[in-house]
Amino acid sequence: MANIVESIEVLTSAHSKLIQAERLLALNIQVMQQLQLHVAEDIAAVEHEIAAAQQGYVQAV
Repeated sequence: MANIVESIEVLTSAHSKLIQAERLLALNIQVMQQLQLHVAEDIAAVEHEIAAAQQGYVQAV
């Protein structure tokens, strides 16, 4: 009987750890999505700067 109780305790602990890991993973996904958005915004800004610089160069030549 002690083995059954011990097994239940181990399974309960593992279940709790899985739930915690799932929450952390969801949080990490949110952070990565925010970073992806910021990187996309930064890329768009750089592309705009490059286009403006190229246009200025073409007009200067």
